[in-house]
Amino acid sequence: YIYNGADDNGSGSVGVLNLARAFALNPQKPKRTVIFCLWTGEEEGLLGSRYYVLNPPYPLAKTVAYLNLDMISRPYTEQTIASMARMFNFPGGQDFLKKIKPANFLPVSFSAGAGLADVLRAADQYVGLELFLRESSGGERGGGGSDHSSFAAVKIPWVFANAAMTEDYHQTSDSVEKVSGELMEKISKLQYAAAYALADK
Repeated sequence: YIYNGADDNGSGSVGVLNLARAFALNPQKPKRTVIFCLWTGEEEGLLGSRYYVLNPPYPLAKTVAYLNLDMISRPYTEQTIASMARMFNFPGGQDFLKKIKPANFLPVSFSAGAGLADVLRAADQYVGLELFLRESSGGERGGGGSDHSSFAAVKIPWVFANAAMTEDYHQTSDSVEKVSGELMEKISKLQYAAAYALADK
């Protein structure tokens, strides 16, 4: 069996490369260093990201934030909003669905106390997603099991955008023709604008 992993996590890898390319092409550089990482072994226990925080090439004390790109290519539908509403604690009823366009909806989780909500709102002015911002004080796991958990465990502020999880999750059917290039572009732009703002402080 071949597990192509187009959404999980080919899409996040493409997102990191999108950001790296955008920073490289921008002649105006931010004040801080920006590090781009592609982790290994998330499913086996956050092996790559955990190794990084235990052996950081730059001091963690000077790290202002970590932005996680994991599964950024599948737009929400009314059905996926309903099924994920309980998991990620966002509204999912009919009144809520009347107020949004599901395909443009994006829950974004982030650590409390670092002013990240304001950064994300400002970044979204350039993108136009319908953000549902979820501030988390979720302890070591940081409100989920993706690689941002390694940074949450050492008290580094983090951001994690939650695109839709579908029936293709961890299946051979997670194939490239199902990804949304438009959504990947929007999330990449959101994360780029947020990363630039954080790095330019």
